[in-house]
Amino acid sequence: MELVRQVEVNIDYILMLVAKYRASHGRDKESLVAVAKAVLSSPALRSKKELVEGFVASVSATGDVEADWLRFVRERSEE
Repeated sequence: MELVRQVEVNIDYILMLVAKYRASHGRDKESLVAVAKAVLSSPALRSKKELVEGFVASVSATGDVEADWLRFVRERSEE
């Protein structure tokens, strides 16, 4: 018998992957694939897929990923 356990992905994991992508200066495409898979595997994040994808597309080469995320979410909620 195989026991399958689903692990809930949280936004901290997504931000870590984005930081890894940023550190590679956009060359680590595997991080982008991992972000997409992580978002789709999490029921809580699935509805925020467009928001996460928009953030990844807008990420700059410098700065703090968490601060950039909070700013991005605040700007989107104001829109």
